[in-house]
Amino acid sequence: MTALILVVFGSTEVEAKEPLWSYKTGYEVDAVAISADGEYIAAGAEDHKVYLFHKDSATPLWEYSAEDDVESVDISADGEYIVASSDDEKIYLFHKGSGTPLWSYNVGGCNYFECPISISANGEYIVAGSEDHKIYLFDKDSSTPLWNYTTEGDVMSVDISADGEYIAAGSSDEIYFFHKDNSTPLWNYTTGDDVYSVDISADGEYIAVGGNDERVYLFDKDDGTPLWNYNTLGDVWSVSISADGEYIVATGYRLFLFGKDDSTPLWTYDNIAYPVTISTNGEYIVACTSEESSESQKWIHFFDKDSNTPLWSYETGNDVDSVAISADGEYIVAGSDGGKVYLFDKTSGILGKVSLSLLKENWMILLILGFGIVSVGGVYWWRQRDTYSPPPSTSRSTTSSPPRRSAPMFSPFSQLTAIECPGCNAQMKVPKLGKMQNVTCDECGLSGEIEI
Repeated sequence: MTALILVVFGSTEVEAKEPLWSYKTGYEVDAVAISADGEYIAAGAEDHKVYLFHKDSATPLWEYSAEDDVESVDISADGEYIVASSDDEKIYLFHKGSGTPLWSYNVGGCNYFECPISISANGEYIVAGSEDHKIYLFDKDSSTPLWNYTTEGDVMSVDISADGEYIAAGSSDEIYFFHKDNSTPLWNYTTGDDVYSVDISADGEYIAVGGNDERVYLFDKDDGTPLWNYNTLGDVWSVSISADGEYIVATGYRLFLFGKDDSTPLWTYDNIAYPVTISTNGEYIVACTSEESSESQKWIHFFDKDSNTPLWSYETGNDVDSVAISADGEYIVAGSDGGKVYLFDKTSGILGKVSLSLLKENWMILLILGFGIVSVGGVYWWRQRDTYSPPPSTSRSTTSSPPRRSAPMFSPFSQLTAIECPGCNAQMKVPKLGKMQNVTCDECGLSGEIEI
């Protein structure tokens, strides 16, 4: 079996990741959330269900059946409380100990951006938005809103500070900022277009915003004038900010990392990426290729903030609609259109198939493997056969599919021996030639050269 695995291209090492576990709902998983310590995972799916998992098992602790698709979920920092919204126009609050809601509340409609919801880290307050142009604030102990506020358009995004003191919301053309004790906004700012995503730092000091006007904004809580804004040249579908407000990530048709003091990105990643999240400590980022990518490009990428080269990547084969990360970046959860919930940790796990399509054109990959096989022992050298070209950084065009791997042709030989593919562990029979030969795995398509 494998003794050493090293994936090298250029001078950078990249690992192909496998999840700690996955759970198949059978329907699209539209929303996931994870507690600060990574112990509890909430998910919502188009099978009309809310799920709660413990990180140690792919078997749900409980599940709840709503009357329609569950489009949004969030969870308190300690995992004690879970909030969900569904297309039956209801907001639900759960305690982790039971799949029976503590309460539910009917809002006035859920738009094509669902009914956005957010729960404070301390679990005390819940903010929700709806198609009836309202922002609602709840105390966890009552289904009667503390207050509501009527906006000029559909409410598309909401977020709340860790202690519940401050609330940010985005509508079809405006950003609103509140203190929890008053339904009158402290300030509002008109973008003139849909505000798809808002995220607020833990202390409420900084607010990141993105939307259809193709800009990322950063605000200070004390002023409705942006500290800065940046033109991404594409719709900004998702933003996320670290707890201290020092780092902001945004995605639309590229991935951007900013420091709070400058609108110039610290780095970008040219692959199409959506959605995105950053760990509370600001050290790690998770982003995913978007719906516009080709079917073979459905990747979850895990970054350290100091580099735009992913530490590892995982191919789901389906669009990834939602991601979340624990406070320290140790655990990552994702939900896909393939009906799966995935849980990863940031470092350990087995090597799956190598992320060949992540490697840029003409880069070489080298796997050094020592493993036992039937009748043969040795070192096998495999090289990349596929190429990948990222989309232009200023274009909305989709990525093209990598070229298909073609199996090399062999002349028949009477003496064969069995080897194990290092990519998927499939057994293969190859001729004993006593020299280098090309081999392609029929199961996963990994190609390379081998001497037997």
